[in-house]
This record gives sequence, C-alpha cells and structure tokens, in this order.
Amino acid sequence: MRELDRTSKAIRALRTSEEHSFGMHSSGHVVVGGRGITVGEVRLDPARHPMTAIRRASPLGRLTGWPHVGLQLPDHPIQMNVIIHDDSGNRDQPQWLDAIPEYKSRIAAGIKEAIVAAKRMGDTSKIYLLGNPKDRDKYGQGTRFVERTEKPLSAAQKIADLCRPAALTVLVGELTNLPFLDINQGNLATTRSMFRRTIAVKTNHPVELQLPRGRGIYPMGNGEEIDSSSHTRRGKAKFETVNKDLAAVHFNTITALGEAGIVFAATSTFETNYSLEIEDPTLVLVPPNGSMQPLDRPIASAIETVRRR
Repeated sequence: MRELDRTSKAIRALRTSEEHSFGMHSSGHVVVGGRGITVGEVRLDPARHPMTAIRRASPLGRLTGWPHVGLQLPDHPIQMNVIIHDDSGNRDQPQWLDAIPEYKSRIAAGIKEAIVAAKRMGDTSKIYLLGNPKDRDKYGQGTRFVERTEKPLSAAQKIADLCRPAALTVLVGELTNLPFLDINQGNLATTRSMFRRTIAVKTNHPVELQLPRGRGIYPMGNGEEIDSSSHTRRGKAKFETVNKDLAAVHFNTITALGEAGIVFAATSTFETNYSLEIEDPTLVLVPPNGSMQPLDRPIASAIETVRRR
C-alpha cells in the first residue's frame, strides 16, 4: 500500500478544466468523438459528425443498421507538479538544519509517487527545485533545478508561472521568505488565479518552530547564540522572545500563503523527544522511520479543496 494512498485517490477525482490542454480530468461538456469517457451514442449525422467518430462495434449501429458515433466526456492530458523551494538564506544556517533538504526531498518524492499512481496516459509530472543552487546535489535525481531563482521575488514569480498552467501543484519547503503578495506588480487577483490549483506543505525542523527549554545553547542563523538553559532573567527573556518571533514568522507565513490563494495542507516536522507547545492545528509529526503516511489525510483534503474551486 502506498504511503499517500488517499492523496492518489484525491488526484484521480480531479476533473477537466474547460480550458484546453490543462486543468482536471473529465469535462462536463459532452462532445462527439475524441478521447475521453464514453457516456452514450447517437446516430451519425454526416453534416455534423466526423466519419472518424463512427463506432464500428456499436450495438445500436448493429441493431438499426445505421452508423452511430460515441458521446464523450473529454479527457485532456494535465500537468501535476511538485515544487521544492530551498531558501538561499539557508546556506548560512547552523549545521543541525542539514537534514532539511533530505526531508523535503523525501516528501516531494512521496507526493510524486502518488501523482504517478493516479495519472492517466498523456499526463505529465515533474519535481522542480528553486532557490539555493549550492544545495541542488542534496536532492534526488530527476529533480529539475530552475536557474536564477535565488532572490525571493524571482523565486516567487517563477513558482507562480509554473503553477498557472498546472492542474495541481504541491509546494514543499519552509516557504517563509517568498513574497507572493508582491508578484504580478501587486495585482492580487492575478496572483490568486495563478495559484488557484496550488497547495502547500510547509516543512520545518522542530527548532525552526520552537526552541525547547533546557537543551543547552542553540546557534542561530544570524551568528547569535541562545542559551535555552539560562536561569538569569535576561537569558529567560531572550529565550521567550526568540520563541515568540519563531511563532510569528510561522503563522505569518501560513497567512500570506492563504492570502495569495494557496491552499495550506500541513506544517510537517520530525517527531522529537520533547513536546512542541506551538498551537498549530495543521502540525503533522513524521515518525523516525520517515513514513509519510501522517501527511496523507491533510494533503488529500487540500486537493479536495482545490477540486471544489
């Protein structure tokens, strides 16, 4: 059984957009001939129907002695992609964040597997990597790096450009420094239309969400060190301030994604030997064995939300 089985089933339920060559499977407009789901037959009208649409094995044709053509629900090939963002600022992060690229890559591969299991003939799916070019070797083969996306605004605009023609795009990453509200010259209606079929899985190391108390000194990305075991008033106040700042960044990121029209699926992080006290109903803990199964339900639910749009 696939780890993201619900996700695969949700992808299969996607229906075709009315716009040619992209969207979701199975349009509601019945046509004669072509590729799709056969829903019935009608008698051939040479003035309106192409001869190539004649069904040679039509039961009605045999019964009446008159050629019949099939009625189809069109089924267009669609794009379904995974986009990983590796923030260029991460190159200056402490060493304990080195596990994040592998973690993001594993999530992306699991989602790609679910897409491949659900896609039909002609559908396409790719994994794109944007952001920090120095970390491209940390991601799996088959991941396509998109050049000139180190700057946050360039990355945000390119992500939108990749999302626009796709039936489904899943964003994976911290997604913290991407100014989606500033792209398209600030035209929010355009931005939301580009992200209409996009969901996000925010991936973080636990300490990016909250520093645990009593665990010693934590080096921060700005070169500062935080003593989580400090008993001084100043040390405790500094520790609390850092955790408040981490929480603010986290929730502001989720809010900005929603304002841009992106459906937020989950915040994903590792299980730890301490309890995260952050109040986030979207928080999903991935177990030490690396199973992606805890993410299956929230991702499938987000795809359902996209499908209903």
